[in-house]
Amino acid sequence: MTRSVVSLVRGQVGEAIAYHAFGPVVCLGLLTIIWHCVWELRVGRRVMTPYVRWASQWRWQKWGVASFLGYYGLRLLMWRWM
Repeated sequence: MTRSVVSLVRGQVGEAIAYHAFGPVVCLGLLTIIWHCVWELRVGRRVMTPYVRWASQWRWQKWGVASFLGYYGLRLLMWRWM
């Protein structure tokens, strides 16, 4: 995933996805978290947005973890068969 994020920072989106499909997703998520924390510090109070409500729901967290682990498992199987 590190190579994926480095490729994304260099502007090579296709290469980033080829390294790891979740690299751009994780990078976007981290940027969103940083932006949100800075926003809350600037305003001086807790800010509730739709993505905060969505991310705090247990069913979406389960889907996110399951899809990440499923993708990881598929990559391991493909690596073993090659």
